[in-house]
Amino acid sequence: MLCVDIHPVDTNLIITGGADETAVIYNRQTKKKIDTLSGHSKQVLDVLFHPTETVAFTSSFDKTVRVWGQDASSGTMKTKHVISTHAGPVTAIDLHPLGNYLLSASQDRTWGFHDIHTGICLAQVSEPSIENGFTTAMVHPDGNLFATGSGTDVQIWDICNQKVAANLAQAHPGGISSLCFSENGFYFVTGGSDSLKLWDLRKLADPRVYNFESNFNLSSLSVDYSGKYLATAGNEIRLFKTKTLEPIVALTNHSQTVTDVKWGRGDFLASTSLDRSLRIFGV
Repeated sequence: MLCVDIHPVDTNLIITGGADETAVIYNRQTKKKIDTLSGHSKQVLDVLFHPTETVAFTSSFDKTVRVWGQDASSGTMKTKHVISTHAGPVTAIDLHPLGNYLLSASQDRTWGFHDIHTGICLAQVSEPSIENGFTTAMVHPDGNLFATGSGTDVQIWDICNQKVAANLAQAHPGGISSLCFSENGFYFVTGGSDSLKLWDLRKLADPRVYNFESNFNLSSLSVDYSGKYLATAGNEIRLFKTKTLEPIVALTNHSQTVTDVKWGRGDFLASTSLDRSLRIFGV
């Protein structure tokens, strides 16, 4: 399993994506599989639920994004749209706060802005100064900014103007692996193989830093809805206090590298791993 998302309203619903080219929806309460979403031709790199519609999104190494909706006759999830505007693997997707638009980031060095109800790409943006493809991305909670990671740098884009508003050059010399905004929009956490950095978006200077040992191999991070706690995934799961980056606890339940971690509303964690397991952790 490579990626995971928790439904923001019905937190019993969890979706995962894997190297087997499928996404799977589970019920956390019953511990049963609900549906398997088949259609991608290569591994699924990111998964996402819509908060108010029966819609899910997946992106893949096959260079496409799929929009899934519930089929009226069968009740199962079927492909509604295939977005194929990217020329490289689509590494990250995120929903705009308005709920009508999906943003995608790709290794082809572009990001896209798509209408989820038609599947039409409304804008595809590239920046000549970016030398590497995007590895991670997230929309700011106010919907005006879009953060991407590329190589060692982090870019913060003005979505409306489709221009880079801030560039955090050499933010992670070892490469940027993941990033996340806090729910209140004030704080921004970036992570790479070398370290975690906590940025205050009101000044974007002198970030707080936590240095990893060389073998941690960070793959994902997630800030909880209160903004108090940060979860990181690598060779294990580690929890931190967000504002201080003070370590709290390490969770070593997975037997192989942890590929993704997400907070759910109600103070629980979901994680996926190369050990092919989905795990749920309660506080």
